[in-house]
Amino acid sequence: WQPESKFPFNRVRLPPAPPKDDKPISMIEGQEVEVI
Repeated sequence: WQPESKFPFNRVRLPPAPPKDDKPISMIEGQEVEVI
């Protein structure tokens, strides 16, 4: 748990748009991913 905080809007990151070709995203072992 973290206390409430305020930060500038330019630090907000939205999820990426889904791929247009409907191909599954390839994962590589050891690759860093961001979970939203």
